[in-house]
Amino acid sequence: MEDIKNFHIPRWEELPDFPLYIEQVVNYIESKLGKFSFDEKMITSSMINNYVKHGIVKAPVKKKYDRDQIAYFIVICILKKSYSLEEVGKLLQIQ
Repeated sequence: MEDIKNFHIPRWEELPDFPLYIEQVVNYIESKLGKFSFDEKMITSSMINNYVKHGIVKAPVKKKYDRDQIAYFIVICILKKSYSLEEVGKLLQIQ
């Protein structure tokens, strides 16, 4: 219960301001959100590749993901607990 009280989603200015490789993105998001996923990983490399493949998040530049993409991945991780991937994609298009 103490973890929930201290839960903090990284704010824009707290996100890395330099590009990260896919495994670094996975590790970063897991370190920030992973303790709130009780039965599965919040994100994997395969999930990231699928989000890019389906056009939900733009493709990396030189295999690196920037702050915008990391923010999208965090939002997707949170929303996918309640919405389908198709619905999440539509919500992100609307914004």
